[in-house]
Amino acid sequence: MPVRRSLFHNLRLLRIISKSQPNLRLFVRAQRKVFSGDLEGVSLLDEIAQQAKVSDKQVELQEVPKEEARLAEVVIQVFDRYLSKRDIWHLHLRMLQGGGQVLYANFNHSLKQLVTNSEFERLVFTDGKPAISGFVDRTTEVSFKSVTANMFVLVQISSELWEYSMAGRPYWEALIECFTQLVEKSLRVTRGSGHYVRMILFTRSKGVAKSDAEAKGGNWLQVEQDTYAKPKNKIEPKDFYDVFWEGWARVLPAGQELAVRIRQVCMSMHEEYHGIKNANSTSSGPTGGADWSGVSARSMTEASKGNILECLNLVLDHFDRHYLDRMLRSTGQAIILLTAGNGLIDAERQLYQLSHSRFRLTKPVICHFVSVRSPPLHPVPWVSWPGCPVGQRRVPEDKELPRCPTWIQMSFYPEVSFSPCLSGAGGVRSSLLPMLYFERHAHAAPSWIPSWSQDGVPPVVSKSLQEDDHYARKVAWADKALWDEFRAPALRSFFNRALPETSTLVLPKGSSYTVSPSRFDSADVESEKIRALHDLVGLRLEVIPGAQLYEWDEKVENSSKLRMAVPCPPQADADAEATSGEEDMLIHGELVPTSLRRLVVRAAGTQWHFDPQTGEEPVEIHEEQEEEHQLMHEYRFYIRRNLVRQQLAQSRSMLGEASPKPRASSATWAPGRVRFHAPAQPDWNRLDAVVAGGLRMPPALPYPVKAGPDGQRAQDPCVGWMLRSALKQNLFVLKPPSTGSHAQIFEQAVEQLNGRFGVGTDFFLVLQSSGRTVLPKDVRQQTLDNFSAFKADLEDLCFGRKDATKQPLPSPRSSVPTDDGGLDISEDSTGASFLVKRGCSTVYIRDTTLQTAFKGSRDWFELFYDDVFAPPKLFNFVIQWLVCSSTHMVHFVTSFTRIAEKHGFTLIRMPIAQLFPPPAPYWVFCNFDNDRETDFDRLAFYPRRKISLPDCSGDRTELFTKLLRAWLAPPLDFHFVYATQNVAFEVEEVKAPLREKSRELFQRTKGWILCDPDGLCLVALREETAYWYENRLLLSDARDPGVHEEKLERIEALRAKFYERTDQILQEEQLRPGRKHRRPRFLASPALKAESQELVFMEYEEFFGESQTSQPAVVIKEDYTLAAVFSAVGIALCTLPYLGFGLGALITLLGILFFVQAGRVRFVFDNEAFELRTLGNAEELEKPGENIVVGGQNRWKYSSFVNWEFFPKGLVEKGLPPILVYFKETQTPDTEWSTGPGAAANSPEALEKGAVPGMVHFFPCICDAQQIKAEFERRGCKKL
Repeated sequence: MPVRRSLFHNLRLLRIISKSQPNLRLFVRAQRKVFSGDLEGVSLLDEIAQQAKVSDKQVELQEVPKEEARLAEVVIQVFDRYLSKRDIWHLHLRMLQGGGQVLYANFNHSLKQLVTNSEFERLVFTDGKPAISGFVDRTTEVSFKSVTANMFVLVQISSELWEYSMAGRPYWEALIECFTQLVEKSLRVTRGSGHYVRMILFTRSKGVAKSDAEAKGGNWLQVEQDTYAKPKNKIEPKDFYDVFWEGWARVLPAGQELAVRIRQVCMSMHEEYHGIKNANSTSSGPTGGADWSGVSARSMTEASKGNILECLNLVLDHFDRHYLDRMLRSTGQAIILLTAGNGLIDAERQLYQLSHSRFRLTKPVICHFVSVRSPPLHPVPWVSWPGCPVGQRRVPEDKELPRCPTWIQMSFYPEVSFSPCLSGAGGVRSSLLPMLYFERHAHAAPSWIPSWSQDGVPPVVSKSLQEDDHYARKVAWADKALWDEFRAPALRSFFNRALPETSTLVLPKGSSYTVSPSRFDSADVESEKIRALHDLVGLRLEVIPGAQLYEWDEKVENSSKLRMAVPCPPQADADAEATSGEEDMLIHGELVPTSLRRLVVRAAGTQWHFDPQTGEEPVEIHEEQEEEHQLMHEYRFYIRRNLVRQQLAQSRSMLGEASPKPRASSATWAPGRVRFHAPAQPDWNRLDAVVAGGLRMPPALPYPVKAGPDGQRAQDPCVGWMLRSALKQNLFVLKPPSTGSHAQIFEQAVEQLNGRFGVGTDFFLVLQSSGRTVLPKDVRQQTLDNFSAFKADLEDLCFGRKDATKQPLPSPRSSVPTDDGGLDISEDSTGASFLVKRGCSTVYIRDTTLQTAFKGSRDWFELFYDDVFAPPKLFNFVIQWLVCSSTHMVHFVTSFTRIAEKHGFTLIRMPIAQLFPPPAPYWVFCNFDNDRETDFDRLAFYPRRKISLPDCSGDRTELFTKLLRAWLAPPLDFHFVYATQNVAFEVEEVKAPLREKSRELFQRTKGWILCDPDGLCLVALREETAYWYENRLLLSDARDPGVHEEKLERIEALRAKFYERTDQILQEEQLRPGRKHRRPRFLASPALKAESQELVFMEYEEFFGESQTSQPAVVIKEDYTLAAVFSAVGIALCTLPYLGFGLGALITLLGILFFVQAGRVRFVFDNEAFELRTLGNAEELEKPGENIVVGGQNRWKYSSFVNWEFFPKGLVEKGLPPILVYFKETQTPDTEWSTGPGAAANSPEALEKGAVPGMVHFFPCICDAQQIKAEFERRGCKKL
């Protein structure tokens, strides 16, 4: 029939009626773009017609009600892209515009405008039938799945694995079979990159043996202590983590090849456990990465007492720091744990409380536990801790902690199905013979949970066997549905249809502030407020994984009841024109329904109420926040990264090549320590001001700043790290093409300095001061020409569409300077200028020439860079963004890389998380010792290898020269990346109370950072140590198996060569006359004779402790000068009549007291603290006594000192003995700081004059003042 657009109301739904397919449900909307000019018909893409199998030349268009075309469910899959909740929200709004978009199965054009790599998995009508087309409205359930998640596969090695199942095989065989099915059925991909997978074996050993006799018993792990470490007197459980695979699922080897590592470990342990071979036998066994011969099978704990929660917290640390080195091709987080446990977890209450809090606040994807044992007869997972309620029929729930955590999902691998004599349900029941039956209730916990070793306890028999069969049918089995779920994990939605109860909203701490939108120019103030409001909402959805969006209900505002924010379609006039495809992507003020003009976001114990004011008033934000969770748990462990490399093992065995020495081998176990803590919340007030345009984005990485107008370095603490997870970052280093070796720079600078230089000297600046050019003129000019062309192309990429003629609207509220459309980078034409500062430019996506850019985009990012290009010095680029879709960022980074390659440069991506880890929250580092390992939030699964340097009598210049010369020369050919001669960029946490700022923490320390020409590895050389890093981004771009294997081989070769050169230099240095000889840095168990079976550990690290330097305790020499002076003056005064006699007697008594105290009291400086001791019998020093004034030991750690002095001042400098020694510390509880003279020393007047709060101590100088002054300075005690 003739059809014209005028016959239908605008935006009405039309159904295409096909005679050949009467049941066809194909819909279109009545709008201009579906009608073809003056033709009497509609324009339908061939792709859609072919999919619907519409072959009719003439069809009928029929207007239908919305209910007929409404979709009940839309499932979207995301490939090779990072998709934040902000992107999901914008995409959902996009679908709801124009009365609700009509979607077509397998036609992804509407999705690809926002998420290029995405597709519809299924469309479902309200009647449950699959749909080929339909429209989305407020009731449609839109969900997303990720095929490229950030996934951890954790395999627990526990004592249950060595037992036999009812099927007649050990449980470790079922574990390997389950692992193989996971790889082949869930991780194997045929399209895209797949998940980014990290596979980790982990276990807990019961203790450490101290002698060969104990080691020979096979029950202990033999580890020799560091020569200079304090001995450990107690045997504690030790946890081990073995990272045996990392990379994209696209390059995964066969499941059987990966399972070889697990099989070799389990077979060796199984034989030892059952006495088939001795634990110390060297005749046979696995070698290389599968060598766990130092870990005894009999010392392993059962799964319930293992390190499950600790392992999950290490993974959460990694998830919480996703913003560092943001991966732009993975979306979602997944944790899969394979275990032989049955769902029971025994843990410390503090650790479980912290774990529960972290999962509740961050809400990553639920942890999937897959057990290879049959399910028990009680609810699992089940967590118990010392002191938890037990022994009752109905165990009461803890008010804060649930016994069955909802963030763990249990599934069971049906290993009993392989037994031909047992059915499924019967196998479940019969396999639980070691367990006891007890009655189950719907919501009640079991009355008693026995351990595997308990026998003879009267069981509580269940009511009937039918109940057992019913329970067996309810068990979640590891079947096809589970493997499919792992293949594409679901992403959490930004809204929750289960509305919270009014009583659950208890947020006592509230504040309000306003935000004035000024970043984008707009003549329509009201529309700009709505857009800014949505930017702020999108920011929270992107930053907080568990954020939920609601609409504020004015009618019940006082009761804080929330309703889900579901937008209503705008009421459009029948003659109104539909927006263009480009404009459809925008969120315009006039298209935003009333229900989306006031919004509420709830996440992580905080609620925000956004309310745009009318007229000229800004957007008001009311924030209600719970108290910050200051939970912390210290943890020590061992870890190694020994990735599976079958090709290398085979080639070495065929060629007869020797494996790397233990010191350089990836099989080396390294000690690690972390402090788990709840994630700190960013400064939302500052964040909102940056997004709205009131503030410029602060830099987060600590490297030099651009000089101010006066030519001096501007104050720049680099506080961007305080924005925490809101600030995504990527660091790139631009390497000039073949412009000479840095070894030449180093040699020329050393010659200029006559071989004497300080730690962290910038050798480029040394040559600048001399005015010597470092490159031939023609080479330098060619390099500068290439960079000029590179800069021009980069400026065109960033600002190519910027309207230079358009003047920005004046905004007095904005402190953000406007960019002139260029990069503030100069070029060193002299060849001898290397002083580099930092510049920055704001890049708006709408101004770029990216394919994904469009005029109305509100995405933007900040680009930081060096302000001078001075080859051969490496050039830094840092990309930071808050609200920019990853679709744009992927295209920008890709174009950026192509431009660099076009002009002959190499763009190397550096790992921020390893080079510049963010400081831990103030409550973590302020109240503990000075430990840079835990003062910063490091990633435990990427450990750094530590090499302690010889003492060299305090001067290591010659040693530094040899090391740098060896590292800069071929075949290593390292390059200088950063050099710092002074500590810089102090960490100042604005949320920390003044009294808790007890010590300083700097982001930069003295030393050099170097990298190889391809950025595969990095080396940090400090004053006393060197660190070897493997770039954690090494495999992030390896999507080809050959490239993946090549990189692993190259890093292995670099590590071996690095340790070979370094060890040679250190050995020569130790053998020089006058040097103190040290034991080897890597020790092996003497009970394990064969090198192939040694379990190697890093030396110069105390087992589960900090590095210790060989500094014996210093006892300050006694000094009787003060006692003699007081005695002489007192005796002289006694000769005077009346008052002189009394005063003289008092002073004489003091002199006698000083004589006695000088003979018995000793002032001792050890490696950690300053303490007062007394001489006991046989002239031995007794332990520090208790302070008679405030209690506690007379021992104070150096890190707690805030000031020290001698009185009267100036005498020590003149060589004269003072009367009093004074120091102030913060180790004593602050409730005692006002005791005695502390009241005046901590008064407001004193603090205003620069005093630091602390506990005051005075003592007479009955010791050598010059020596104690030298020790104060040597130990780094702070002094005002």
